[in-house]
Amino acid sequence: MVSLFIFAFATRLISLFFAGGFDSVLGYDDGVYYSATTAFNHGLIPYRDFVLVHPPGILYLLTPFTWIGSLTTDAFGFYLARVFFMLLGAISVVLIYRLGSRWNRTTALVAALFYAVWMPVVRIERTPYLEEIGILATLISIILILEGKNPRRALIISGMLLGLATSTKIWYAVSVVALTLWLAREKRIKDALVLGATSVATFFSLTAFFIWKAGSRFFDLVLYAQIV
Repeated sequence: MVSLFIFAFATRLISLFFAGGFDSVLGYDDGVYYSATTAFNHGLIPYRDFVLVHPPGILYLLTPFTWIGSLTTDAFGFYLARVFFMLLGAISVVLIYRLGSRWNRTTALVAALFYAVWMPVVRIERTPYLEEIGILATLISIILILEGKNPRRALIISGMLLGLATSTKIWYAVSVVALTLWLAREKRIKDALVLGATSVATFFSLTAFFIWKAGSRFFDLVLYAQIV
């Protein structure tokens, strides 16, 4: 699995260099998230003071890098953020292998290698985007539900991770619903309730401050803007 991790990270790093290196412009979303985090750390409130059409989870995750950027340069902080998100992508590859190993190692290896080199994924997982968080959180949650030695604790951690994913990109509520219904279908009604309740509680814990400060504008941008 170490070899898979190194291979996946190297694939993302090499792809970044072919695109122009750490200074390359790969789109605008990653820059928006970094600048939004910087603005928030300087006292501006997203949704109220400037437009952000996703929940605030990414602000929490990028805050350490914007702090480093304020002590050094924004460019350096952004470089570190890109490395961190490439590492998250590489971890997802390893988790796919682990999940596939429940069937057989060949299936696990094919699935992990396909994910490691699939270009739509590689393009996302070489810079700070929202999907790395949601994919990683969903994979960890599935593995915990299937393999957790302490089922109740595993469900709570899974719910917290899924709540983080949803508070980063609202569409990961689909993962919450899918895993909750899966548990219910397996006659694990109490487990389904624990997972769902923990996910919702985590989401509102991470977003409550912004809802308080921005009011209805939070929902206009995070929910309505996503639909239309």
